[in-house]
Amino acid sequence: MRTSENINELALALSKAQGQMESAKKDSTNPHFRSKYADLAAVVEAIKKPLTDNGLSYLQGFGWDEHGALIVHTRLLHSSGQWVESDLRVRPVKDDPQGVGSAVSYGRRYALQSLVGLTADDDDGNASSTAPRKAEATNGYAAKDRKDPAAPVDSAKAAALTSLSKTLGEVNKANPRLMPFLATDHSEKAAAHRRGLVGQVLGQAVSDIRELSTVDIQQASDQLRQMYVS
Repeated sequence: MRTSENINELALALSKAQGQMESAKKDSTNPHFRSKYADLAAVVEAIKKPLTDNGLSYLQGFGWDEHGALIVHTRLLHSSGQWVESDLRVRPVKDDPQGVGSAVSYGRRYALQSLVGLTADDDDGNASSTAPRKAEATNGYAAKDRKDPAAPVDSAKAAALTSLSKTLGEVNKANPRLMPFLATDHSEKAAAHRRGLVGQVLGQAVSDIRELSTVDIQQASDQLRQMYVS
C-alpha cells in the first residue's frame, strides 16, 4: 500500500465513513459454488454515500504485469488531497474478453472492499481468477490445521508480531467496527479478519501472518497505527 505524505485527514474521514457503512448486500449467486456474494454494484451502493458525505472518493484502473497477471489499481482520495492506494493482482481463467471482464470486475470489487474496510463475505473468487486454495483455519497467527508446521519465528519476528497484536488491540478500541475482535479472540472468524486487515494495508493476500517477513509485519503494524490509531 502507498500513501500521500500525510493521511491524518483521510484517516479521520474514513473512520467516520466506516461508522456509517452497512455490510454490502449479498444478492448475487456464484453458479459454480452455489454461494451468495455481494457484487460490485452492491459494494458501490454500500460505500457511495458514506464516502461522499465525508469528502472521500475513489479511482480504479487496470493494467498487466510482465507475467501476464492483471493488475487492478485502486486509489482512495480525500478532498484535502491526501490519498492511499493499492494494487491487486488477478489472473483471468480465460484470455478472452469475457474472462478479462470477469477478472476486472472481481478485482475491482475485492480491492475496493479491502481499501475502505467494507465487510462482505464472498466465495466466488474462482469464477474470475485462479484463486489460491482456501486458507487453513488459524489459531491466532499460526496455522493449526496444516500438514507442515508454520514457519519458525525468530526473536525479531516475535517482537514484530507482538507489536502488531498490540496495534490491532488499539485499532479495536479506536474503531471496533473496523476491528471487532479482541486480540485474545483466536477463533477462525477473528483470525480471518486479522489476516484481511493486514492484507489490506500490505496490498496482498495473507493466508498466515506468521509467514510474512518481519519487515512486512512491522510495516503492517505501522500502517494500521498511522491510519486508525494516531
